Amino acid sequence: AVMASAATFRPGTLASPWRGGDGVGGAGARGRRFRGTGGARPACRKSATTSTDVSVSSHPLTRPEIDALVDVTGLDALCEMARAVRASGPNPTVVTFSPKVFIPLTRACRDRCGYCAFAKDPTDGKPTGNDERDEPHDNENDQSSRNSSTPSAIYMSVTDVLAVAERGRAAGCAECLFTLGDRPEARYIEAANELKALGFASTVEYVAHCCAMVLEHTGLLPHVNAGVLTFDELKLIRTVSVSQGLMLESASERLVTEKGAAHWKCDTKKPDVRLRVMEHAGELNIPFTSGIMVGIGETRAERVDALFALKKIHDDGGHFLQEILVQSFRAKKHTAMEHHPEPGLDELVWTCAVARLVFGSDVCIQSPPNLTPEADDTKGDSGDGSSSSARRNGWRALLNAGVSCWGGISPGITLDFVSPEMPWPTLDELACVTQQGGFSLTPRLAVQPRFVLGKKNYEQWIDPNIAPFVRVLSDAEGFARSAGWCPGRDESVIGGSSREENFLGTTEGTTDGSVEYGDTENVSSPEKKPPPSWRAARLPRAKDLVTVNGSFSGFTGIRTGAPLVLPDEPPYGSPTGVRTQELTQERDALDSAINRLDARGCFLKNLAERGDQSLFQKLPPFDRLYENGTYQQRGGMCADLSGTASRNVTSVHHSGGSIPGDEAFAERAEDVRAAMQILSSRGNHFDKACHVADNQRKQQVGDVVTWCVNRNINYTNVCTLSCIFCAFSKGQKVDAEGFDLRGDAYLLSLDEVSRRVREAWNRGATEVCMQGGIHPEFDGETYLSLLKAAKRGAPEMHVHAFSPLEVRHGASTYKGGVSVSAYLSLLKQAGLGSLPGTAAEILSNDVRHELCPDKLDTKAWLDVVSSAHDVGIPTTSTMMFGHVDDDTIETRAAHLVAIRDAHLLSMCRKAARDGAGDGTTERRRDDSGLSQDSSGYDESDEEPLQQNYAYKGGFTEFVPLPFVHFEAPAFRNGVTKKGPTLRECLLVHAAARLVLGPAGLQNIQASWVKMGPEYAGLLLNAGCNDLGGTLMNESITRAAGAQFGQEMGPDELTSIVKNENRTPAMRTTLYKPAKRERLGVAKNAAPLLEIKPSR
Repeated sequence: AVMASAATFRPGTLASPWRGGDGVGGAGARGRRFRGTGGARPACRKSATTSTDVSVSSHPLTRPEIDALVDVTGLDALCEMARAVRASGPNPTVVTFSPKVFIPLTRACRDRCGYCAFAKDPTDGKPTGNDERDEPHDNENDQSSRNSSTPSAIYMSVTDVLAVAERGRAAGCAECLFTLGDRPEARYIEAANELKALGFASTVEYVAHCCAMVLEHTGLLPHVNAGVLTFDELKLIRTVSVSQGLMLESASERLVTEKGAAHWKCDTKKPDVRLRVMEHAGELNIPFTSGIMVGIGETRAERVDALFALKKIHDDGGHFLQEILVQSFRAKKHTAMEHHPEPGLDELVWTCAVARLVFGSDVCIQSPPNLTPEADDTKGDSGDGSSSSARRNGWRALLNAGVSCWGGISPGITLDFVSPEMPWPTLDELACVTQQGGFSLTPRLAVQPRFVLGKKNYEQWIDPNIAPFVRVLSDAEGFARSAGWCPGRDESVIGGSSREENFLGTTEGTTDGSVEYGDTENVSSPEKKPPPSWRAARLPRAKDLVTVNGSFSGFTGIRTGAPLVLPDEPPYGSPTGVRTQELTQERDALDSAINRLDARGCFLKNLAERGDQSLFQKLPPFDRLYENGTYQQRGGMCADLSGTASRNVTSVHHSGGSIPGDEAFAERAEDVRAAMQILSSRGNHFDKACHVADNQRKQQVGDVVTWCVNRNINYTNVCTLSCIFCAFSKGQKVDAEGFDLRGDAYLLSLDEVSRRVREAWNRGATEVCMQGGIHPEFDGETYLSLLKAAKRGAPEMHVHAFSPLEVRHGASTYKGGVSVSAYLSLLKQAGLGSLPGTAAEILSNDVRHELCPDKLDTKAWLDVVSSAHDVGIPTTSTMMFGHVDDDTIETRAAHLVAIRDAHLLSMCRKAARDGAGDGTTERRRDDSGLSQDSSGYDESDEEPLQQNYAYKGGFTEFVPLPFVHFEAPAFRNGVTKKGPTLRECLLVHAAARLVLGPAGLQNIQASWVKMGPEYAGLLLNAGCNDLGGTLMNESITRAAGAQFGQEMGPDELTSIVKNENRTPAMRTTLYKPAKRERLGVAKNAAPLLEIKPSR
């Protein structure tokens, strides 16, 4: 699906099975309800129990601490503590769910739990959970006379599995949940025989095969709940799944040994057996889900025993448990526990709060919303497929108790086959309740973010076979992308829906088109074939499940200028009894981050403009930009990672004296965390970040949006470097799957360079941008010759040429090698007007080591551009983002702060050279080399393009460059994401305005080549004031697969600007008004001549 525009994205407008209407198991599908024990209460009713001090540290509590606490603490106070602990953890204002498809691979099981209606005897199809539980069978010796020719298959076929998985993919799922009975072949000879006929020795082998097929044909990430597995079986499943799970359920042995108890005679439910499986999972570094049941006959003390048993194995196993599921028992018909009382809401809430206190802030606490007890069992569903208000109060109570995830949800796609009488809530309603609590409802993967943030986590937790699939589905923070838009072109136009229709056909027997399994026969027909390889087809991923703000909640609209939804109370009305602490904290954190960056930027800019040398003590060296580790280890932004939330911004060092190096680095680290706070914004906070960035843009540069007429001249695509992202440079022409990678190698002649420059001038250009690969035959003389050729073509043309990498290469090869500064001076004398700040990628050596190992490192890149500034050559600055694992919001934030600091230091050196304050600044500025822009500059009667703008040294602009993945070798090799999400693109541009603007770097450019015209216009409402150039002959981005880039004329650029109610203006490279004559020529330009590059 095409990402809807911001103007039309509103809650409830997505027509999909995730929203309202009759879903699977809708109104009237519920089983019997019981009032249960413990009663029910409003979400935050004041407890009569004695309360205690609610201040509690974020670290997990010990068993003695928990016992002492629960003895004297009322439920509301306990929840307040749990909520405070949760707020100190990663992503404190995000509540997640996993959009999943449920695959009940087999319902046969060797166990017969008293509450289970999922497991069925394959001989008669009846639930096995009843009091007539006989001894387990040994199928090797059992020659029973059961009818093994039953028409019902015991296992779903691969075709059936793929049919359901593909339907889930098309509906926006990211997870394929395999839930099945525990090793049925150990009890039923029929199961063993069917496996043999399928060609497998065990259920586990068959599960692994089905997981591999789902990965290959749909790209969904399998999560496997296959019961009690051996070490080797866990290891096998790890190679085809992203995570696994096994509920502990209870640590009580008596539930296994006492006749009639929930787990009577179910040996695999013995606590030590299940904990042993988890111990192996920890040894194998498997992200693992476990949890407990509430109300199956255990006591509260036994429940706490179970939580601490899980906590111990979690700590001993290297923190491998990704989430703790707290699941309420629901009585089911035709089971032994059909009449067993269900726990009340208080009991579930109490257990969730205790689980949060036991596990602390960093482990996800999950409770399924469809199993939440209602406060008033007399109110069923409302009749329209939505949940009752009483049930919503239960969800509010769970959020209030520290729950951070709703688990897997699949409304309208598949049933909850374990509790089919309990329908999934619609995401509209769940999002409403979640947002009322001050959270953004955010889709996640089947693996929690902390396992996939950064390369080290990938290497430790994710099998190399699975990692490419995870990258395709994840965003920069480890959540699900859940949106089809990618930079460069719209994926949804490729292939359409015919693949889904041809494979799936029509589904009979359900009113909503979902696949419904009571039994697994009669779902597929013999003529159906598995879909083609997803990796080979490279078709669009799925429908959009999130708005541009990164959450399922509504989008208030930065395009339309609609008022922000940031009231004193949360949106969607007044939530009964729900605390808004998290909303307030996050808003305070965002406000503090923005205020800090504004205060710091203005203060440091004042020092730089005065040439105050104390600035060099306040800005530490660039060999240490950020502290790598904590953010990735914890899995997201935390309150204690963002000191900006509590730090008084007025305490920032505003004195004129120097500060020690460690303290200077600490200040920079705070700036990085402040930028991270902006980059992590979702929901209403996303809206606010964009809104404030747009306001700052208006204050700093006004409403004019600029652009220039320019031509790209990429003189060669031959390159000796090994940048894994580059689809432009010459190399292997096809990949292993036969896809074309790039065209033939070429090298332009100097005469062709002159011709292209002359043609560009005749078409109204004021600038040519010249860059190319590091050709093995190039040396320092080559670049000087290229400059001379350009000037021969059009002496008045501004030449914007040579990346910092090319400059260093030229310096090292010019007459045996000269300094970078000396070589830059030679280039300036030969006609170089400015330097493109490309090849920056991400200024993190961790990123650069993987992305471009033989390019300049971070410090070297900054040294080259700083040297250019010092010899009077202005440069631009860039950041390419959305690619490898270590490209996180932390490295992006550090990049922005590094650009800011380099800009300030260059400004300071220039001010000192110009004699700031002695009246000679303007005269010396004219001697800095900027006069070379005068060719296209109209000094006569043009108004300034921007209010209060004058170039004072450093960078002229910052250009975020979203990674275009389509033809990139790194993406084809499975080591990058699919570029950044639309939300990430907007936030990077907004953060650039908020970080760089106060420091004097006021031009933030939107790349229409990367974003496309529509979303480039959207960026003008998120802090941008420039659209770049018309770009005759853009080659590099189009080589990566983008559909944009082959010239956008003045009328088209003007139209983009006017559509956003802004004022368009043509500029020169150095942001001076272009001559009217140039604009007139550009509007009436003849078509470009056909290009025939030299070979």
